[in-house]
Amino acid sequence: MIERFYVDLSYLRSSTTGVAVYATRLAQHLEGRFDCQVLAPPQFLEIFSRAVAVPEPWHFHNATLGRVPFGRLGRRVRLGPRTFVYAPHMRPLLSAASQAVTIHDLIHHDYRTRNVVENAFNNTVLPHLLRRLTAILTVSQTSKLALCDLYGLSPDRVKVVPNGIDLAEWRPSGRPPASDPPYLLVVSANRPYKNTLELLGHHRLWADRYRLVIVSTRGRYGGVVRDSIRTLGLEHVVDLHDDLTERELIRLYQDCTATVYPSLMEGFGRPALEAMAVGRPVILSDIPVHRENFGRAAIFVSPGNPGTWEHAFALLGDQRRMDEASRRGMQVARGLTWEQSGARLVEALLEVEPGLAALSR
Repeated sequence: MIERFYVDLSYLRSSTTGVAVYATRLAQHLEGRFDCQVLAPPQFLEIFSRAVAVPEPWHFHNATLGRVPFGRLGRRVRLGPRTFVYAPHMRPLLSAASQAVTIHDLIHHDYRTRNVVENAFNNTVLPHLLRRLTAILTVSQTSKLALCDLYGLSPDRVKVVPNGIDLAEWRPSGRPPASDPPYLLVVSANRPYKNTLELLGHHRLWADRYRLVIVSTRGRYGGVVRDSIRTLGLEHVVDLHDDLTERELIRLYQDCTATVYPSLMEGFGRPALEAMAVGRPVILSDIPVHRENFGRAAIFVSPGNPGTWEHAFALLGDQRRMDEASRRGMQVARGLTWEQSGARLVEALLEVEPGLAALSR
């Protein structure tokens, strides 16, 4: 029987990343379903009713390296044999015997950071830990297949709990896009795999008709994006934004002509879901995970294939096709709510650790 259930958010750094949104939303759902405690850094405490405050993790050169030791919290955080821990991120607690984690993607493997310590953990420690865990969760079937292939995991140990959206907040504005001139929206341009440079390189397809609004350009790659904008002479048609509130971001989605997300690799592809929830068309890279989650609603481009980009931007002028894409996108979003994701998570956790039923509310 399980006597203690911890939801471990202690590794989270920012409240605005896709992982943090996923982690906090599902942690709230678990609070409502189980007698559990959330281990949370200070910036997350106010959103939970029963949280154990933990220090923020160590950071170095924009990389999250590890947790500060719990210290005096040791008397409150008891990781004994009857304790279960769920971490909605890829950093397990080393001393927890019964534990499940969510690995959102394999970006840490295919697009490594420049931080030697983080890469060493991902390459040596993490594979060993994954073999010891009770279960591994991920956000798409595409990611599940990739995880099983890379780490040699049995498929029955990997459960899929997809991303979700709050349709009460993320919804169409009920009016035509209120922007003159019209613009295309790019959300997240802070890593090379986001492939923003290819979109900029195809500026002849859009720069005479649309502005380009890019959100999130921090980090080294953000500097590369800025340099490309200057080199191509696009400063007059490109706007850059950081540190937006959720309400400001929703408004940007609602008023764009379309969202463009040409990423080379994703675990799920959250910006596409956000755009579809507010009723806007989406131009997506033709990669397996995008086909899995959004195949019937998106306009696809093949990275490295200029003809597919030309076709996609030509479709933006076909209002009937755009209206149909918006309608299909909203149908996709209705099937990916946080309530549905939370129910999938509860089902998965009870399957891998039936003893959690004793803590059900």
